[in-house]
Amino acid sequence: KVDSSIVAGQYQDKIFELFSGGPVALFVWSSQQGWPLEYVSDNVEEVLGYVASELVQRRQPYAGLIHPDDLPRVEAEVARYLTQKTSYFEQKYRLMCHSGCY
Repeated sequence: KVDSSIVAGQYQDKIFELFSGGPVALFVWSSQQGWPLEYVSDNVEEVLGYVASELVQRRQPYAGLIHPDDLPRVEAEVARYLTQKTSYFEQKYRLMCHSGCY
């Protein structure tokens, strides 16, 4: 389990540097059912329209933000990566904006 205050504290400068200048948001999710969110970078509001603290406080399932047509593939890929103990992986899929668009 990741302590979001540690993530934010230890990496605040890096997070700001990496994500403040572009259309990218950082999500840290738990490997529990639905992948509840444990940390979301503040710029998620600019990128997707969500307030980061609200997503984290209600432990929004990250899987619930993924387009339904993409979710089975994403779940299968994540399961494979976790089984293989891959330390880094990249995926492409659609996320739902606060307005409901993808």
